[in-house]
Amino acid sequence: MALEIRQVQLNVKENNTAHRAHEISVKRLIVRRGQSFQFTLHTNRQFQPDTDTLLFTVETGPRPSEAKGTRCLFGYPKPTDAKVAWTAQVQESDQSSTTMAISSPADASVGSYNLSMRVGSQDAQPRIITSLVLLFNPWCAEDWVHLPEEAERQEYVMSEQGLIYRGSDSYISPMAWELWTV
Repeated sequence: MALEIRQVQLNVKENNTAHRAHEISVKRLIVRRGQSFQFTLHTNRQFQPDTDTLLFTVETGPRPSEAKGTRCLFGYPKPTDAKVAWTAQVQESDQSSTTMAISSPADASVGSYNLSMRVGSQDAQPRIITSLVLLFNPWCAEDWVHLPEEAERQEYVMSEQGLIYRGSDSYISPMAWELWTV
């Protein structure tokens, strides 16, 4: 019997909390690059890792391209013919559900992505799982925006208030700014 996906549970609240994005949204999946997020596939039978194949595609931008890093094909098991930057791993599986962990590379483009999945083969009809927002990750040592000190991360990333500076090179003045008012 072929594996059928009946429902996808995105665990938005848990993922957004783990990715320090829960203050931004609890309804939309917002994750940080270089850090995995989890979701659960509810299926008609138990996932068989030796015979079942799950193929994922992430895309961002108006004309996604593998060459430009705005489109990536990956899966479980890992495709042997693809340059894979994103990864998928089975975390746990029982009779009717499988929890997957997906990770993006630490240098993936920041932006809004569509995540879709095919069951079985490249020829299968793709099913869009979700749209997600991928943010930079100052907690990830491999991300080029990494900040080693927690105090820096709290001030520069997590704070909703700050100062912006305006003026000319001979007269610069600070101005208070609410960062979430943009």
